[in-house]
Amino acid sequence: EGGEFDAPYMSGVWSDGELVGEITSSSYGYRAEKHIALGVVKKGLDVAGTELEIEIYGQRHKAVVHDSQCVWDPENARLQA
Repeated sequence: EGGEFDAPYMSGVWSDGELVGEITSSSYGYRAEKHIALGVVKKGLDVAGTELEIEIYGQRHKAVVHDSQCVWDPENARLQA
């Protein structure tokens, strides 16, 4: 939920007011209609559904850890159509 900006390289990832990681890359996924970021976080916070915050230009935005499936069309329904 990054608003209008993608998270820049090395943006901080926060959990309960503690810095727990950083973003390595991000972009807006037009098909998924979401901001998508790849980052590194402390062990134990990498579980799907974990809510974190990403600091983007001084403001923190909600982020949710995603599982290893594709963000857009995880069941390949469009490919099979």
